[in-house]
Amino acid sequence: MKPYRICITLLFAASSIAAIAQAPATTEIPAADQASREEVLQLFTAMHLEKQMDQMMRLMNANMKQQMLVTLQRQMPGMSSEQAAKFDAGMDGAMNLFPVSEILDDCIPVYQRHMSKSDVTAISAFYASPAGQHLLVQSPLMMQDIMATVVPKINARVQDYVAKMVKDTEKSGAPVSTSSPATNPQK
Repeated sequence: MKPYRICITLLFAASSIAAIAQAPATTEIPAADQASREEVLQLFTAMHLEKQMDQMMRLMNANMKQQMLVTLQRQMPGMSSEQAAKFDAGMDGAMNLFPVSEILDDCIPVYQRHMSKSDVTAISAFYASPAGQHLLVQSPLMMQDIMATVVPKINARVQDYVAKMVKDTEKSGAPVSTSSPATNPQK
């Protein structure tokens, strides 16, 4: 993995953690106003949540598998195709350690605590409407377009930032060891 990708990942993770930590504490919905398990499951159905989570898990698995294989190949330069296939099969098995159905089951009480029965009913109605269905279909496409626009900008800014950090570190007299030309600009 290139150093600037690591930096992007770290910056994203740090900002996500900071956002979560700063999120205002929400009050839980009183039990009498909570949606039933069946109502939450109806919301999940209207949102096509199981399908979306399954697709997300498959994408995450593929990305993780690729990154781990690259790391493994660096650590084991003479890796055979048989070893790579065994690793691949192991990663596929890891995807089944926490099935989507179990994740959704764990989500139900969270939805019940944070969304009232009327919230769940209204959101279910929206997602069952033509506009809600259109949003579900278009959201992944819009996200692809957004990422195609945003990621190059993030990469460029992170590269500039890392280059500045390297330059500042070199000025301070500390030794700098980088392996990527993107993070080790010419003086």
